[in-house]
Amino acid sequence: MKYLFMIYLLLTIASLISCSSSAGEENSFNISCDQLSKANHVDINMEVSEGDLLVLNLCSNPTTGFQWSEVPEISDQNVLKQTYHTFTAPETGKVGSSGSEEWGMQILKQGNSTLIWEYSRPWEGGEKAEWSVTATVTAE
Repeated sequence: MKYLFMIYLLLTIASLISCSSSAGEENSFNISCDQLSKANHVDINMEVSEGDLLVLNLCSNPTTGFQWSEVPEISDQNVLKQTYHTFTAPETGKVGSSGSEEWGMQILKQGNSTLIWEYSRPWEGGEKAEWSVTATVTAE
């Protein structure tokens, strides 16, 4: 009987620990090609919580020679850090179609940080910062 009580107690504690520890939420923001065709600069204000994952998806078309910053400028890397960056090809499969790039940012602690992405042609003499996205992040 004492043995069963100990198993019950351990299972209860494990259950409470798993319920109380939260991996945070995913906060996503998408910027389409249509949005970028209307404005060369897009500002985003986001409120997130410590432990959250911030996911930003930007329209991208590498066939034009333009590309987004691999790593955005981050004003306070103590508040958040980049965890991944991926490119997704267009679903149509047509040459010249736009795909998207996605960045994941882990919110490390409370505070404010600004992220800046630039869409440029990276070679010497190429157009720089033709489009940009600035995300102001407030982590509570």
